[in-house]
Amino acid sequence: MKIFNKAKCKTIAGSVLIAGMTYFSASGAALSETLKICYLEWGSMGGKALPDLGYIPDSVTKILEHAGYQVEVSILPWNRCIQQTKATKFDLVADAWRGPTFDPDFDYLRMHHIDRINYVTLNSSGIEDAENQSLKGKRVGYLATSGGLEKFYENQDLFSYVAKVNYEDAMLRILANKRVDIILSDPLALLAAADGVKPGLSKEMKVLEPPLQLNLASPLISKKHPKKAEIMERFSQAFGALRKTDFFEKMMKKHGLLIKYPAEDQL
Repeated sequence: MKIFNKAKCKTIAGSVLIAGMTYFSASGAALSETLKICYLEWGSMGGKALPDLGYIPDSVTKILEHAGYQVEVSILPWNRCIQQTKATKFDLVADAWRGPTFDPDFDYLRMHHIDRINYVTLNSSGIEDAENQSLKGKRVGYLATSGGLEKFYENQDLFSYVAKVNYEDAMLRILANKRVDIILSDPLALLAAADGVKPGLSKEMKVLEPPLQLNLASPLISKKHPKKAEIMERFSQAFGALRKTDFFEKMMKKHGLLIKYPAEDQL
């Protein structure tokens, strides 16, 4: 999934799959409706070439299966995934950062994990940290339709140039080609995807500290979805049941992720 900086830990909720279990309604009837979910190419978190499409699609699929659903997953460009789920052509976005970008159009299912958001630059840039005095006047790129960047929006006047792109690969490419000095996102996903854009790029990159912010991440469902309440409730019940097992620990190990469980009250 990723090329890991082992000083960084992925913050994730903890729990497990109970194989073969089916969710039953209050009447005792088995439920087997098919849900369509989408996600993006995002390091080892998601991708067509990854085992079971990566950690996020795999874990969300298994939670939904535990809730009694069948699941179809599509890996799409991020903006298309968001817009088509907003229009209920998909039932869920598998995972996104909570925040004002999505608040008007979506509701959030149970929190799935916590991400660190950092500025990332090239080793040759001469930028040593993410303090304002180091970033002032620099050029920055970020992914459009990305939630969880409120701290950046509050301070984007700090930069001399802001590039908004539609694809993770495009964001890495403009950094590699030195069209920007810095890019902004989850550094684990960026480092994992970097060598697919340019061989050896991950070794040319460094993560600037401190992180800009921590983001809570959840599946998204359109506020207009006719079965929103039912899907959210069934997901919540299945998620709660699996958290009592080692489901998430096993999923993280399967996909090569480092884990650190958040406090119970964060979930």
